[in-house]
Amino acid sequence: MRTYTWKSDRWKETLKAYDPQGYYAYLPAIFIKHDFTITDSTLNFVNKVNNRWVDKHFMGASILWSPFFLAALEYSRLFKSHVDAYSPLFIKAIGIAALFWLFAGLFCLRKILKSFNISEPIISLTLFLIFFGTNLFYYSFEQYMMVHLYSFSLLCVFIYAGMKYSGTGKIGYLILTSAAFALAVLVRPTSICILPFMLPLMCGGLEKMFRIFCNLKSFIIAICVIVPLFSLQCIAWHMESGLWFVRAYSGEGFYFLHPKIRSVLFSFHSGLFIYTPLALVSLLGFINVYRVNKVVFYCCALAIMVWTYLIASWWCWSYQEGFEHRAFIDIYPLIAIGIAHLFPSANSRIYPGISPLRGKIVTGGLLIVSGLCVSLNIVQTCQYYNRILSSTMNWECYKYVFLKTSDKYDNCLGGYRDIPPYSSKPPQLVYSNTLDMMHPPSGWRLIAYEMLNGKPAVHFNGDEFGASLQIPTDSLYNKGEAYFTKVTLTRFEPAGNSSSGALFINDISTANNGHEYYRSFLMNDYPSEKDSNTRVYHYVMATPNIAHKDSRMSFYIWNQKHQNFYLTGLSIEVYRCFP
Repeated sequence: MRTYTWKSDRWKETLKAYDPQGYYAYLPAIFIKHDFTITDSTLNFVNKVNNRWVDKHFMGASILWSPFFLAALEYSRLFKSHVDAYSPLFIKAIGIAALFWLFAGLFCLRKILKSFNISEPIISLTLFLIFFGTNLFYYSFEQYMMVHLYSFSLLCVFIYAGMKYSGTGKIGYLILTSAAFALAVLVRPTSICILPFMLPLMCGGLEKMFRIFCNLKSFIIAICVIVPLFSLQCIAWHMESGLWFVRAYSGEGFYFLHPKIRSVLFSFHSGLFIYTPLALVSLLGFINVYRVNKVVFYCCALAIMVWTYLIASWWCWSYQEGFEHRAFIDIYPLIAIGIAHLFPSANSRIYPGISPLRGKIVTGGLLIVSGLCVSLNIVQTCQYYNRILSSTMNWECYKYVFLKTSDKYDNCLGGYRDIPPYSSKPPQLVYSNTLDMMHPPSGWRLIAYEMLNGKPAVHFNGDEFGASLQIPTDSLYNKGEAYFTKVTLTRFEPAGNSSSGALFINDISTANNGHEYYRSFLMNDYPSEKDSNTRVYHYVMATPNIAHKDSRMSFYIWNQKHQNFYLTGLSIEVYRCFP
C-alpha cells in the first residue's frame, strides 16, 4: 500500500516546464538585471524577431506575481548574502501568490453565484466540486506557475466587478473591471475572444449593457486603465527587439479549418470529458440555467463554444505536457455556473414539474455522480503526481493504469505521441528508411538477424545495442525549420514483459560525442503480461534542428536490462514543417 507524502523538493520542478520559465523571466530582468536583452538562443521560450531574441510569452503572470517577488527580493537583500531569483525563496513566494489569486477567484465566484439567487449550501458545494473535482486543485498547488489558475481568477474578478458596476454605478468597480480585462488578456491573449460575451451576463441583457458600458464616460475610464497596462507589454517588446509590436508566437498558429473538437473533448490524450467528467455533468445544469436566465445561458454557451473551438484549432490542441486538459481551467467559472444549477436552491424553478420525492432522487443521484467525479479526480491527481499517468496517453495505457496507485505502476507507461509542430502547409517527407533485416540499407548497424516464424528478426538476447540508424543530417542542419519523426516499430516477446526495460532513443551527438539533444522513452506503451505476444507501436516525436554540421542524429533501441526479445520491423520517416 502506497503512503503518499509531499515531496519537499518538488518546487524545483515548477520551472522545468518551458512556459513557466518564459512567464517568470520578466521579473529578474526588470528588478535584478535591469536589462531585457536575451542572449541565450537555446532557451525554449524565445523566438527570433528583428534579429534579436524575444520572450514569446506575455507578461501578465509576472505583473500578478510582482508584489510577492518584490517581497522575496527585499527579504533576500536584507538577510541573504546574494540574490538568486531562482532559489527556493522566490519560487515559494510565487506559490504564495498562487494561493492569493486562488482565494481571490473563489471569493469572486462565490459572489457571482450568490447574485444568481443560489443558496449558501449549494454555493459551498459548487466551490468544493470545482476545486476538488477538476485539475484546478493540481494547478493551484503543484504547477502553480502555469497561467491557467490566474486566468480562472481574473475571469471571476472581471465578471464580479462588472456585475457590481452594473448594479451600483461606482467608478471603482469599472476600474477593477477594466484592470481585470487587461490583465486577463496579458495573461492569456486568447481571453479577448470570450471576455466580451460576459458583458451581457454582467448587466442582465444587451440593452442594459449598451447603456452602462457603451457610453463615453465608461469608455474613457476603461481606456485610461487598459492602455497603460497594455503599454507595459509594448515597452518590454521594444526593449527586447526594438519593435513596439511583436508577433511573439511566430512559428505557431491555428488550424481554424480543421479543429480537433472530438479529440479535445473525448480523447484519452487529455480529453476534457475523459479526465474531468464533472465538466460533462455540469452541462446538465445549463438546462436549468436556460429555464432561469436565458441571458446567462446564451453568454456562457457562446463563450464555452468559442473557447473550445479555439483550443481545438490550436496546433498543439492537447497542450501536450500537463495534467488533464489544462486550457479549460480558464473557463471553469462558467462551468461552475452550470454545476450550481444542478441542485435545488432558493430558486423554485430549478426542477419544474417534478414531485418533491423525484426531486430528492434526482438530487441524490447527482450528488453521488459528483462525488465519484471528485474521487476520480483525486485518484488521477495522485497518479499524475507519482508519474503513473503520463502526458501522452491512449486507451490501452489508460485502461492499464485505471485507478492503480501502487508503486509498481510508477513510470510504467512508455511510447511517445508528440503533436507535430505547426505547419502552414502540409508537412514534407524529407527522409524515409525501412529496415530490411537481410539487406540493411545505408545507415543501419545491426547484430546478426535470426529467423522467427519464417521471417528475419533482430534477436536481443542480452545484447545491449542491437539495432541503430544514423541518418544524414545535411537537410536538417541549422535551417530554422521544424521537423517531426514518425516511427513504426514491431517487436515480439517470447515471455511476458521480456522487453519491459527497453528504451527507444533519439540522440544528436556532437563530434566529440557530447549530447546536443537526447530523448528516451520506454519502447512499450504499457507492460504486456502475455507470453509470445507481438505488438506494433507508433511514435511521433518533435525533431530539433541540427546545430552543428558535424553532429550526428541516430535512432536506436537500448536494451538496458539485457532482456530477451525480438525486433521484427522498424521504419522511420522525418518530416519538414513550414512554420
